[in-house]
Amino acid sequence: MGATWFGHYRLDRLLGSGGTGQVWLAYDDTTGRSVALKVLSATYAGEPAYRQRFTREARLAAQVRGPHLASIHAFGEHDGRLYLAMEFIAGADLATLLQREGQLPPARAVRIVMQVAQALDDAHRAGLVHRDVKPSNIMLGPDDHVHLIDFGTAYRIDQPALTTSSNVVGTLAYMAPERFSGAGDARSDQYSLACVLYECLTARRPFGNADAAQSLLAHLMTEPPLAADLNPAVPAALDAVIARGMAKVPEQRCASAGELAAAAYAAVTGLDVPTVETAAVVLPTTSAPGQPFRASAAATLPRTRPERMAGARATAAPPSPARRETNSRIAAAVLAGLLVTVGLAFWLGQSLDREKGSAARASAPLTPSRVVSSPVETVPTPVPVVSIPAAPIVPAAWQPCDPAVAARGVAADGMLLRCVPTVGSAASWMPSEPSAEPPRAEPPRAEPQKPDTAKPERGGPAGAEDGNNGTGTGKNEHGGHGHDNGQGRGKAGKDK
Repeated sequence: MGATWFGHYRLDRLLGSGGTGQVWLAYDDTTGRSVALKVLSATYAGEPAYRQRFTREARLAAQVRGPHLASIHAFGEHDGRLYLAMEFIAGADLATLLQREGQLPPARAVRIVMQVAQALDDAHRAGLVHRDVKPSNIMLGPDDHVHLIDFGTAYRIDQPALTTSSNVVGTLAYMAPERFSGAGDARSDQYSLACVLYECLTARRPFGNADAAQSLLAHLMTEPPLAADLNPAVPAALDAVIARGMAKVPEQRCASAGELAAAAYAAVTGLDVPTVETAAVVLPTTSAPGQPFRASAAATLPRTRPERMAGARATAAPPSPARRETNSRIAAAVLAGLLVTVGLAFWLGQSLDREKGSAARASAPLTPSRVVSSPVETVPTPVPVVSIPAAPIVPAAWQPCDPAVAARGVAADGMLLRCVPTVGSAASWMPSEPSAEPPRAEPPRAEPQKPDTAKPERGGPAGAEDGNNGTGTGKNEHGGHGHDNGQGRGKAGKDK
């Protein structure tokens, strides 16, 4: 059969495909090298939004360089279709490795995480936040040499992202709590990296394969599980590192991904990483739109020796009541904001896993079924974008409301709902305790008074009964412990 060409690229093998494009192992006829060629699907070739996102991914990936990041060779357009030529990485992704081999020894897991941390530090120093750190985006070459791929959801701190609080992108199983409300910075990537470290050690995700509702609440409210419970080879100090990386409050995490990796190395070896330069903590800047990112907006931390983190949570002193209260307040605020802006009942049913394959995954190649002059098309699937549902006519729990209009409680869905302020100026219908609602039936009849024969009656007519319209203050406290469903020890599968 004849060769299939896309411009000056010969398409040798289909490596992967998603809803908006395909990734091919291709031969560049002009340079004489093999590349991973990502091509925007013909279905979306004329759609401005998809073209903008594809172009943005290419430009962001080209802005950062490092030994653990895939190089960008070329970006352009052929026959109306955008393409991105990247370094071809022969090997398997981390998700495939974990599925095949199961739990990794702590030393090997830490070596992999240290390389991912270096890639993240390089990206953070350039002002980029990856936002989708997960095993399927971590490629392993010979000798476990790591490349972090897929900057499709990345964004620059000094530029607005293409998504808003109602369009949450990323992968739920590795998403930091603050991401659910549309926030997040470099420390969100560190949270995801700590989740990856846990999965390397246990061959399962931190909160298992729970459904969307359980995963979301676990990220917001449940303490990170101990890897040693599933892998006895994990030292207690390494569990403490994971717990710090997965802290609910970003300020309680390490200063950088590199510092997290250095602490993990020290926990496994008992040694400090010699002279590790940590990355800048990326914070928002005040640069005007269109201006280049200013390095001064993120001061580079000095070269430091990692802090020793001996002892796991089980042996460490319990967190102070003030810290627990702070965590609960932040988690509650994030959850309330999500309920108002996104609509929990609608959002939880959506899959947040976005397409995979923005770089080569040679471990499971797919052969094209036919030879054509342009890449084979696949049936497109909708991009996982979550929209705000329309407000219902009949009030329902957790739906937005206007306290100025809906000042009194209403009965709906077999419960009493009140319009309660949540975050900022927003408010939503919240279930109320039945005792908090004054009775609306006719006043109770007074029982006839029996004369007190034991005491003489005092003179004067009986005083009028006082009407008491008491307003109870019902507290709706939420407590309890989150549970990690599914205690099976099966091997973790690839992200879906």
